[in-house]
Amino acid sequence: MAGYIGIYSFVKDNLNAVEHHTESNYGEHVWCKIDDLVIGLCYRSDNVSVVGQNNESQLKQVLKEVCDRNVLVFGDFNYPGIDWPSSTTLPSACSGAVDFLDTVENCF
Repeated sequence: MAGYIGIYSFVKDNLNAVEHHTESNYGEHVWCKIDDLVIGLCYRSDNVSVVGQNNESQLKQVLKEVCDRNVLVFGDFNYPGIDWPSSTTLPSACSGAVDFLDTVENCF
């Protein structure tokens, strides 16, 4: 299916996870809550023709929405310009990568 993106999260029944909804319009994310821990799985496509121009700002908004909780976020953010071990951006990083890393640093 050209242009279709999707993600899934599987959680064992005995963990008693419940689906958690956010107010964000970000397209590719799924959240659940186990006790007081909110767990999110996000995918950021860099294909603007599929996800639209506001994709990066919507991703940052969903992260800001959950950052005041006990949260665990997984995902593929497709920012090759971020050096995660050093929490820095490479000189070749796009401005979106710099903004995303700033959001992660400020929120978490």
